[in-house]
Amino acid sequence: MQGSAPALTALAGGHIDIAGASLSEILPLISAGKIRPLAVVSEKRLDELPDVPTAVEAGFPNIDVRAWQGICGPAGLPQYVIDKWANGLKEALQDPEFLALAKKMNKKLMYLGPDDFKAFAMKEYEKHLGLAIKMGIRK
Repeated sequence: MQGSAPALTALAGGHIDIAGASLSEILPLISAGKIRPLAVVSEKRLDELPDVPTAVEAGFPNIDVRAWQGICGPAGLPQYVIDKWANGLKEALQDPEFLALAKKMNKKLMYLGPDDFKAFAMKEYEKHLGLAIKMGIRK
């Protein structure tokens, strides 16, 4: 597939049997009865889909895949630019209007500072690289 939009279109059209996407992408299709959720890959059930089990509850204890996003810049970015972005994002997560919009879009928000985000992203990279090597997709 070439992204979640074509995958979800194919799923809703009955051309494929299963797909994964973020809550904000799938909730309208679930609400419209176009697709049926089988499990969520979060640690706990989602408030928006309380009857949908987690992957662990559904019998898949080794599934640990979560969608996340972050903001990155080129190597050597000046510290003042990094600080400006970090402070701006931290402030945004305290803005009631921004939080209300994120909630309306079914976005789960979490702030990690630059160092914590880098550590998190590297851990995720290593996890997925190891899986790709194990599956023979990458050496």
